[in-house]
Amino acid sequence: MYESMIDGEIIEMTSRQLGASKVVELTGSLYYIEFPVTDCCTLSYTFNVNSKNQYHLQRIKPYPFAHDPIKGEEDVIAFIKKDLSRFRNAAKSSNFDNFVTAVNKLMTIGEQMDDLFLNFNVDKKALSEIALHLDEIEVHIAEVKQCSVELEVPYTAE
Repeated sequence: MYESMIDGEIIEMTSRQLGASKVVELTGSLYYIEFPVTDCCTLSYTFNVNSKNQYHLQRIKPYPFAHDPIKGEEDVIAFIKKDLSRFRNAAKSSNFDNFVTAVNKLMTIGEQMDDLFLNFNVDKKALSEIALHLDEIEVHIAEVKQCSVELEVPYTAE
């Protein structure tokens, strides 16, 4: 446990050096970190270190994203640096607000599917129709990605 506390403190210190506007130790191994991206957009994360010394990082804002378990504090820091650079770059796009709205809508759809599945006896045909529409969205996203230019965003400490 002592080692995970030290690692958490290293991530906390590095986050402040990267420009975090808020770093809060919620418990001994659970942290909340917040970075300003624009005047109206914040990038925030929670991370914790469990007893097996595995790091669990989750982006909270501008939309949730759970990362697979990470091996060490260097990987947490590397992920946050890369993510922060990408969001700062993306925020310059005129499509940024629409993108964030679309991703949040997808997250809401996931919550609605969870509610539907867990709380209702859904007709098999209706569920198949929903799956078909989701497949169409997935194919469309793949087509858009294939026709788009991939960005190379280097880390910049702004």
